[in-house]
Amino acid sequence: MSLWFRMYTGIVNNAKIQSLPTPLFKAWVNLLCLAKDNGGALPPLPDISFQLRCTEAQAKKWISDLSDRRLFDESSDGAGGKEICPHDWEQHQYVSDVSTNRVKKFRETQKKLRGNVSVTHSETEQRQSRDRADSETETFAAAAAHTPKPPPPSLQGWPVTTERIARRFPSVDDEMVCRIASAACAIDPGITDDSLAQVIDSEWKPGQNSAALFLKTVPAILRNRAAETAVRKAAEERNLRDAEARILEIYSRSDAETRLDLEKSWPELSDKWPKK
Repeated sequence: MSLWFRMYTGIVNNAKIQSLPTPLFKAWVNLLCLAKDNGGALPPLPDISFQLRCTEAQAKKWISDLSDRRLFDESSDGAGGKEICPHDWEQHQYVSDVSTNRVKKFRETQKKLRGNVSVTHSETEQRQSRDRADSETETFAAAAAHTPKPPPPSLQGWPVTTERIARRFPSVDDEMVCRIASAACAIDPGITDDSLAQVIDSEWKPGQNSAALFLKTVPAILRNRAAETAVRKAAEERNLRDAEARILEIYSRSDAETRLDLEKSWPELSDKWPKK
């Protein structure tokens, strides 16, 4: 397993990574795998598109978003060109001089293979892999077509949200409002009508010509709020633990009268006081 993944068990407490939207987090992990297999740098865009089963435009958008968040960097490839690598890749991978030379040889070989049209074996394998992927996609699509879709949520539960959307888009239909409510509930199942209406108000931009944009902006802001709440809660819990530790330390070296005062002031620590 990559040293990157061994080192990054700490990503669960990394706010920059945990604030990534779910699709972008998945793209980040997949791109790390491609970088690992490509000597520490991302392969060409067509290869990324094929291996991640997405369009080149989508792959480019993921890389751009991750670069904006400083999770990927552009650097020189040592041959006058540019390459995109995970942020601080060599530091996290502990790349030695020996492995650096091996990486250079690997990249040179990959470039030769891509530029050599006579390598029919590689082309055949890629074509067969692409055919298998297309077949799997068709199978999944056929299965999805026969899977009944759950009914949309009732508008009766979202009167305020409906009013806020209709105020700006009078021609919006009930189905679109239900889709926006469903997208919000998928991120925050406990969201209320008033809360969703407030998100709609905060995310509406002058010049917005369609309510469909809320399908992207509402889940995004709810994910960011959830991430910020998780970080804030973790910090509060950490501060509480530190405060408790200081109080217990004071208790352990205090006289009987001070200990009694501490016990009265902090009854929730009754099972944690050091034994007298």
